[in-house]
Amino acid sequence: MKARLFVVNKETIKSTLDSMEVAIMIPEPEGRQWDKTLLDIACDLMQIDIGDYIFLWESGTENIYGVYRALSRPFYKEGIETNDKFRIKIGVAYSFGKPINEYDIINNPYMKNKLWNIIGKKVAGKSRGTSPITNEEMQFLLQSLIAANDEYEYNGDYTAIDVENEVSFDYEHQYNRDIPSRLEDYSYAPIRILDGSNVHYEKALEGVLNNCFRNRDNETIDALEINVDKVVWYANYLPYGLERSEIDYMVMESDDGTNISRIDVIELMSNIIDQDHINRCLQYAKWVASSLTNDKNIVRPILVCGEKSITSKNGFSNEEIKEAINNLPEKYGFEDIDIYTYSGSEKGIEFTKKGEDEDE
Repeated sequence: MKARLFVVNKETIKSTLDSMEVAIMIPEPEGRQWDKTLLDIACDLMQIDIGDYIFLWESGTENIYGVYRALSRPFYKEGIETNDKFRIKIGVAYSFGKPINEYDIINNPYMKNKLWNIIGKKVAGKSRGTSPITNEEMQFLLQSLIAANDEYEYNGDYTAIDVENEVSFDYEHQYNRDIPSRLEDYSYAPIRILDGSNVHYEKALEGVLNNCFRNRDNETIDALEINVDKVVWYANYLPYGLERSEIDYMVMESDDGTNISRIDVIELMSNIIDQDHINRCLQYAKWVASSLTNDKNIVRPILVCGEKSITSKNGFSNEEIKEAINNLPEKYGFEDIDIYTYSGSEKGIEFTKKGEDEDE
């Protein structure tokens, strides 16, 4: 089980609780980046699964309300006049009379390091309509709500709700830039992400991984040498320290279900490998190792790139790329960096470890 924050305001919190649906606004289709914005939202929402906890963060007051539970997968709601069309049905998990305030949470002197995700996004100004929170952050928010309320009720019973227009990908058809003139003219269909064997936009790979972990797709994830049965948390679009940059993807694994035994830091590329992304992956992994694990040797840097890296003269055969792969990991304190290529087809996305399909 994971958890996520959804941003609301004085008006939308009422509509959220009336409908028992958390919602994300979709902008009007102005400009050529609209389809990417739509995909951004969809990929983020794919991290959520039925049973996950939902917290509501109210802008203005900065109060945090909870705790709700996702009862459906994300879906696109048609037939409504408002733009908040991406939705998730929710139920009450914990009934608290009083909210907690963000100020008290992020200024707790004993939780600064453990709230790296919430604080990192706050300081860097990387707020979004919805953001993942770590398991430690989830537990702290829950404990803070319990401490603020003398009485509360817990509801452990829930029933999943099937929905129409579940947010999903279409692998059978190639991407085409078909942007409507108005949002009301847009008719939802599974989102096309493939341009040849590549995704047309790097963000789509975050959605692919979210969907694979959520569905416990062992066959696909096994290729990345990650044991789905050991995964206790996963998320995309995570803050790197207090800088205005993001870690594409992170996976936490546990051998005993409690203590973290490995953290996979994944840098994603839609096309051919380059030195900048190798550096970035190792830099992020080093920060995770020093900030989150006290330099324990449990962080694995992973880079995923397009399969054209195998055949391109600027790919794996390039001398500068070879040197970067062989020498940069040691500079950052790692023995190596695990590199995988991906290929998309009508069957979905397939990952292959570098060296398994080309001469070293």
